[in-house]
Amino acid sequence: MKRQSWTEFRKNIEKVIKEFGLSDKLKSVNITQIENIDRKFMQSFVECGKQSAKFYGWIWEYLKDEISWGKHSPDYKKTSEIIRYTAGSTDEDLYIIFTQTYREKEKFWYYEGRTDAMITVIEETPGIDEFYIFDKKFTWLLGQNHHDVIFATGNEKTERLKKGFEIYG
Repeated sequence: MKRQSWTEFRKNIEKVIKEFGLSDKLKSVNITQIENIDRKFMQSFVECGKQSAKFYGWIWEYLKDEISWGKHSPDYKKTSEIIRYTAGSTDEDLYIIFTQTYREKEKFWYYEGRTDAMITVIEETPGIDEFYIFDKKFTWLLGQNHHDVIFATGNEKTERLKKGFEIYG
């Protein structure tokens, strides 16, 4: 199977946002903000997080929070319910980083918006290798890696993820 290019991947994300009417609920982060978000993300969640996320590739292998937990997703459809439950209902916008591997290199796409819109994009966009959802205060992280392991850091989200697996897994 031919892998899509980074440009095609980004177009697919934008296509899902348009087709599902999500433009008021999810938007790409302004390029001038990415470096600052990336730096805070790395400092908050990644061991020796002085480098850019682009340096690490598979970020989940370097999570620094001792209160982190993960488990293999039971199936694709239950993943959405587990993520929705763990993120919880919030009126606050969150950040999400979508990752894709192309020609042995990772690319990171930064978005901000609502959990329900993020989940729709996750469900409907082919080629997402990993994703990382986190609050704008950088206190918790929720994601899924390319092995279909859903993981969380931060005490509250770790406990909610465990409960989410009890309910949906």
